[in-house]
Amino acid sequence: CQIVPILQANCAFSGCHVQGGNGSGDFETYAGVKAKVDNGSFENRAILGQPGPMPYGGLLPDSVLSVLQAWIDKGAPNN
Repeated sequence: CQIVPILQANCAFSGCHVQGGNGSGDFETYAGVKAKVDNGSFENRAILGQPGPMPYGGLLPDSVLSVLQAWIDKGAPNN
């Protein structure tokens, strides 16, 4: 699956979306990521950059965003 490496490199690292990190939500687990997908905040922040982009440095490249969007459109399966 392409999603896990994307999240590990850009979201789930020390200080961000890990247990005890500064980011809202724990992206070290599928349940943590799926909760953010289901409530719309993952797409809003990571894909649309609203109200601000994630990661903080700016949106990921279009090629990565299209992979994430396709995964979301499929219901964010755990595979």
